[in-house]
Parts: sequence; C-alpha cells; structure tokens
Amino acid sequence: MSNDDMAPVENDEPADRAEDAAQAGPQQAAREADGEWRQFIRSEAEKWRRRKDDQEATLNAAASGPKPMLASVVEQLPINRMIQSTVRFIKKELDLQSAKNRKKRRKGS
Repeated sequence: MSNDDMAPVENDEPADRAEDAAQAGPQQAAREADGEWRQFIRSEAEKWRRRKDDQEATLNAAASGPKPMLASVVEQLPINRMIQSTVRFIKKELDLQSAKNRKKRRKGS
C-alpha cells in the first residue's frame, strides 16, 4: 500500500465526539428556544386578534342593540296594551308634575 491509497482517517475518539456534541448542544438548545419563542409570539398574537375581534363584535352589538330589543318587545306585547300602558304612564307623570306645581303656588301665596 502506498501513501496515496491511504485516505486520511478522521479521529473518531470519544473526546472529539464529546466536543462535537457540546458544540451542537447550545446550537440545538438555541434552535429549540427560538422555536418555542416563535410559538409563544404566535399564540400571543392570536390572543390579541381574538380580543380585538371580541371588542369589535361587542361594539357592533351595542350599536345595534336597541333595534332588536325593541322589535322583540313589540312582538311579545300586543300594540294596544303597549299604547294603553304608555298613556297611563304619561298621565301619572303629568298628575305628579301638576301636584308639585300646585304645592309651589300655595307656598308662594
């Protein structure tokens, strides 16, 4: 065998493998930490998007809230009863105001 036929043999001693593992360890740990960090950022961004969507939905519901509520009340009560109760309420308020006005006039006299 000549020297040309002999390929250089890598030193495959346990110490060399330990060094390679030690160098790969921090790199592997950094890659895992980076992946975990990216996943954390994604999950936080998704939470913020959901909150924003929920807030917008709440605002939209609040803006359109009275219309459906009024429609459901009208559907549940007959119109005549609703008108009668409104008239009674207005009469009651007017009677209270007129009574207060009479008391004020009596005190002023």
